[in-house]
Amino acid sequence: MALLQTLSPKYFLETLFHCRLCRQVTGAVFLAILIVEGAILIFSVNNFERDRLLEVEREGFTVVRAWLEISADGPQTMKKMAPIIGSGSVLISAEVVDDAGHEIAKLSQHSILAPNKETFTVTWTPQKLGYPLYVTAVLDKSEIPGQIRAFIWRIIGLVLLISFFVTVVTMVILDRLMLRPIRTLRSRMTDACVDLAHPESHLIEKSRNNELGDVALAFNDLLKRLSAAFGEIRMQQDSLQENNNRLETEVGERTKELNETVRELRREASERERVEKALDASKGVFTSDHLKKIAYTDTLTGLANRDLFMDRCRQVLRQMKRADIKAAVHLIDLDGFNAINQAYGAQGGDAVLQVVGDRLRGLVRESDTLARLSADEFALIQFDISNSDDASVLAQKITEHISQSIHWQKDEIDVSCSLGITLLEKEDSSVEDVLQHVALACKRAKQDQGASYHFYVEEMNKQALERQIIERDLKKALINEELEVYFQPKLDVKNNRVSGMEALVRWNHPERGFMSPALFIPIAERSQLIVSIGEWVLRAACRQVRRWQADGLGDLKVAVNVSAVQLTQTCIVSQVRRVLLETGLQPHLLELEITESAVMKNVEETITILEGLRGLGVSLSIDDFGTGYSSLNYLKRFPVKRIKIDKAFVDEITDLHSEGVIARAVVTMGHSFGMEITAEGVEEDFQLEFLRKLGCDEIQGYLYGKPMAAVDFEAFVKMRTQSALAAQ
Repeated sequence: MALLQTLSPKYFLETLFHCRLCRQVTGAVFLAILIVEGAILIFSVNNFERDRLLEVEREGFTVVRAWLEISADGPQTMKKMAPIIGSGSVLISAEVVDDAGHEIAKLSQHSILAPNKETFTVTWTPQKLGYPLYVTAVLDKSEIPGQIRAFIWRIIGLVLLISFFVTVVTMVILDRLMLRPIRTLRSRMTDACVDLAHPESHLIEKSRNNELGDVALAFNDLLKRLSAAFGEIRMQQDSLQENNNRLETEVGERTKELNETVRELRREASERERVEKALDASKGVFTSDHLKKIAYTDTLTGLANRDLFMDRCRQVLRQMKRADIKAAVHLIDLDGFNAINQAYGAQGGDAVLQVVGDRLRGLVRESDTLARLSADEFALIQFDISNSDDASVLAQKITEHISQSIHWQKDEIDVSCSLGITLLEKEDSSVEDVLQHVALACKRAKQDQGASYHFYVEEMNKQALERQIIERDLKKALINEELEVYFQPKLDVKNNRVSGMEALVRWNHPERGFMSPALFIPIAERSQLIVSIGEWVLRAACRQVRRWQADGLGDLKVAVNVSAVQLTQTCIVSQVRRVLLETGLQPHLLELEITESAVMKNVEETITILEGLRGLGVSLSIDDFGTGYSSLNYLKRFPVKRIKIDKAFVDEITDLHSEGVIARAVVTMGHSFGMEITAEGVEEDFQLEFLRKLGCDEIQGYLYGKPMAAVDFEAFVKMRTQSALAAQ
């Protein structure tokens, strides 16, 4: 059955055209056979012509002997003979002479029916004839070329037939003994190179008692050594991770103990300060009013504390049930206050809180209640308002006043805040519900990069529940392998060829189908799941590109997005190094895309991380450039090779005559810094032409190709390559 399969034309052609070794060996065998058979053919043709001439000579000799025997009474009688010989006679004419050289007879060619064709002369001596005569005969060899041609064609056909069958047999033998083991070895080596983390799963099970079997054994031995090495590395990593987790647990417990101690100390200090103030104010007389004031006042800012705020909020809720009164609660959260504390110390942070408290105090009315709820959170009850516009106006004033720089010692501290607002309703039953609502609104404001405010609506509760469900399903998706990597091609504008692709994660939810990344990626970033997802996408993309490279698709560069959480929460340099080692992908074929807003969060630390990544040999690019308000001074320091123009700026190119000011500026600036420029979101031909004239290096967008699965992307690249070759 295997032999019949091998001899089938389909199998033969597929093997021949897809195997370089098959083509080389088959061509060599076929050529060798043709050379040998050609030499045999030339030798045979020469021998054939000589043999045929000898045969013609023998036939002529037979005719002459016949004449001589017929004229046995005397050679002179030959003059009277006019022999009639059938058509095709080989004897054309003959001359008979005696020993003295006198002519005895001469037979004219006219006495023979054979036509006058190409001839040759033969002389027979008395020794050969048996008569004391010399006979010189002219013989016909005209039939010899035709016979030789027929002979040659028969030999050529036989040679080709033998060559074909010998080649097929050679292919069968090579396929069984060499090509199959070589293909198996190559396939296993490719799989092992793509999945270096588990080399033991790619061992070659069957072995042969020849050199290829020795190679397979050596390959298996190498894989076993790699498996042992990776096992040891994994054990060390697990040990390090276990030690790290233990250390983090101990640090967390110690931090918790220290925080408890600090809170106790602060509580004792606060109580002591309150008592001292009460003693000073009453001169030793502890009145209830003074004690109540001390109990409900924040000692740092002089504002109401959380207890007083809760009490006032309950009073407002009760009043709203009795009268038609409208009120709003504002939650004011300072943006990046922990960074301020780290940069300027506790004294600087306290100074900022006092200034913020004073600024807020100047914006509220006597009927309003302003309180400090926690370290960097303030709350405001805006009493007796007309509608939500009053709350919006006050929120805008608060953001503007707080955003002004604060002078402390010789420094200027920039501060901003996020506000959550909820309009109190008669249906609100408790202060806790109010605080929950306003906290959700404040969290929504912080998601908008801060310095903004948001109102609470009931829809926010639904969204919060939806986020919890998505987060839960996303954890399952990582375990159940529901995530997929799609690839969006990039076009090299100069040569109009595929230069690479961007790896994009897609989630095929078992119930909802494909979900938009805009829906689950933000949730993953807030829940820290983005760290696991990012590592999975990085490994899957590198493994796929390495497999394409092994299959001959070419050296295509893949771009993978790195979130701000990955930069701050993980050792991204070690992670990338590990993935490159496991997948076997060359570092120069990997490009990491980092958003501009992410690199600007902590510039100095980010530069250190980017330098480490560049040291691995990978390329770096800034994504969504123009949206993060990065400083040109910092941009020169970033070790990035590429800038990606955000789609919003590409959309400004509405025709070939558009100004495209920002796109033009980014291209000019990037090239002046020695960087390459990629424009994403290109959807129209005129946008491509506009960017080409600007000198943009690369484009990406629906005009060229949508994100597609790995199989479709492979077919896309092959089709584009064939089209390019056909055009050439």
